[in-house]
Amino acid sequence: APARPCAAMSAAAMRGAARSACAPRPARRRSPLCLAKKKGGFGAAKTGFGRMKQEDTGAEVVTKDEIPSELREIIAGKALAGSAEELLRARYNAYKVASDRAVEFILETTHPDHLTESKRTDKELRDDTELTCKQCKYDELVVLKVDEKGDEATVKFRVWFRFVKFFKGEKRGKKRSELVYGPETTNTETSIFKKVDGKWLFVNSTDRDDQSFKLGDTGDKPATDFLSLAKRAMGQKR
Repeated sequence: APARPCAAMSAAAMRGAARSACAPRPARRRSPLCLAKKKGGFGAAKTGFGRMKQEDTGAEVVTKDEIPSELREIIAGKALAGSAEELLRARYNAYKVASDRAVEFILETTHPDHLTESKRTDKELRDDTELTCKQCKYDELVVLKVDEKGDEATVKFRVWFRFVKFFKGEKRGKKRSELVYGPETTNTETSIFKKVDGKWLFVNSTDRDDQSFKLGDTGDKPATDFLSLAKRAMGQKR
């Protein structure tokens, strides 16, 4: 489980890396979004492409035009990913779109062994995927290394994202004019893929590292300058 998307955009990996973004809130503030699951979820998703627009989701609006056409076809189930890297990119964009179809695509492209290794049920995987889709804002994905041999492949990538902490505005269920995001999180990991009956599937992720890197940085030296670290701590955009 960009898409952390992302353990090959794995939901559990991203949530674990950004645990600090869901820090306890001051008493006067509204519930952090990371607790919404306990309060009945985030509301219904839109059908097809387009992020859910209810502000309870915390999702920025992403339209289908912002996603490359070949990836839209893959997410829609009209085409298969031609490589493990293409599947990774499709899953990342599916996490950004966060529609009903996007969630189904993420589940459909997850290898059954992932449930066994993560010790989760189908329902737990679905709940975790939906939760991660709806409470994250994704900034960028870069692929660092691809090693594909026959029906197995590994893809090392880096993704930048942030979790919604809470809303400012009216009562729950009504529109909010402002979202407050937690600190920007960088997640670098290597995801494992297998091809089954001609279809690439995400299996699991290894070598997960949440050291901070500047947005788009493909190097191996984490950001150490004061401004980068301060912005990360304050949850601001770079």
